[in-house]
Amino acid sequence: MSQLMTIEEIKQTYESRWVYIAETETDENLEVVRGIVRWHTTDREALVQRMVLLPERHIAILHTADSEEEGNIYVL
Repeated sequence: MSQLMTIEEIKQTYESRWVYIAETETDENLEVVRGIVRWHTTDREALVQRMVLLPERHIAILHTADSEEEGNIYVL
């Protein structure tokens, strides 16, 4: 998992998942537009635990499920 992907590609590829995105790139509005998927899971708690093991700068967390969380990108 080291391919640079757009947010739309990530949403289509990792449907209904929590996605850890590294090496993020933003647009002029500072919205994440692309990055590299480092890890993905259906379990939010597993993602949080994994984040400790993958300390990187410029990361974002995306939830791709059809719910109130869909489309929210958490930049850390």
